[in-house]
Amino acid sequence: MDRVPLHSSYRPITDDDSDADSLDIEYVSRRQQLGAIALTQLGSEKPRWKKGCADPTWRFCSRLFAILALISSVALTAALFAYLGNMVMPINNLSYTDRRIRREWRSLTINEQQNYIESVQCIQNLPSELVGRGNFYDDLVYVHYLVGSQTHGAASFLPWHRAFLHIYESLLTERCGLTIPLPYWNWELDHQSLETASIWSPITGFGGDGSADLAEGLGHGRCVVNGPFANVTRLYWEGEEHPHCLGRSFKHFEKGEIGKMSGGWFTPEKIGIVQRSEGYFEFEDRIEGTIHNAIHWSLRGEMASKSAANDPIFWLHHVQLDRLWWKWQLERPDTRFTDYEGISLNTSAGRKKEARLGDTLEFLDLWKDIRVSEVMKTEGSVLCYRY
Repeated sequence: MDRVPLHSSYRPITDDDSDADSLDIEYVSRRQQLGAIALTQLGSEKPRWKKGCADPTWRFCSRLFAILALISSVALTAALFAYLGNMVMPINNLSYTDRRIRREWRSLTINEQQNYIESVQCIQNLPSELVGRGNFYDDLVYVHYLVGSQTHGAASFLPWHRAFLHIYESLLTERCGLTIPLPYWNWELDHQSLETASIWSPITGFGGDGSADLAEGLGHGRCVVNGPFANVTRLYWEGEEHPHCLGRSFKHFEKGEIGKMSGGWFTPEKIGIVQRSEGYFEFEDRIEGTIHNAIHWSLRGEMASKSAANDPIFWLHHVQLDRLWWKWQLERPDTRFTDYEGISLNTSAGRKKEARLGDTLEFLDLWKDIRVSEVMKTEGSVLCYRY
């Protein structure tokens, strides 16, 4: 049976892993060493984080102080209270008007699906700002390879990707007119036949498998020739400049069938085992090493590499993973919003450092660095969404 290339950040799933009982006991350990990757520091100014759900409070306060400064009569005071009565006031630091609800791809309208696809196509056409070669989408792939890959097998895997998704959503919104929150792909709904899921539709989805008429390329992938990302060129492969087509090659890794995908990891029973994890260390280890890796390995091509963000389905896959983390946190909100343990990064230095909520998540010059504690909640000072 083929394995994910050794230089990949994704652990190959063995035959023993397909057993539900082994998932509960022998879940994938983050202790597999991936090696250190040097960070390249660039010099441009980083954009500031936007306020999260707390933002309406700041807007409200600033308006209030401005109006109070102008009050000179009882009539103006009465007018002020009338104005405030019509405002949407934040409850528990949240605003009904600003909170964003992330939805499953199939629940979007056709116009919303089109808006998302067009926004991704738009960012592919913007010039690179980090490296000066390729396009802005390539910059995102570069950051994920260079920094995000260090979080694989470490405690920072979930918070780093949560922040990265927020950055991606913000960029699509501000630069390319995205009008909806990031959608997710709930692969649990498709576990009986992943390869026929509507997400692969060339019309209402992301295009399908790589062409069987073409030879295998990088990561055993074949060029995708249908859908909105057909024949696009990606600049990076495993961090090196290696222009190539978007590649996929569906494979059922237990049976070895090409053109099929392994759905056994995405049954309600398997996901239930992950969701019943007691602590963060156990939860992160299980969700990354099994469910997360299984999609990457089943798709092969781009997704079986550290440059997996080359495939636009990467984002919907990780939004779903974030959704499961969010659900797990809400089961015990009194403890799980601060439950965080393991090694800080999967580097020679990071493996010697215990993960802490005050640790910094880095994004090169794509975005301002933030602390883990700032993204432990999806409704707080930085983030403002739910599922």
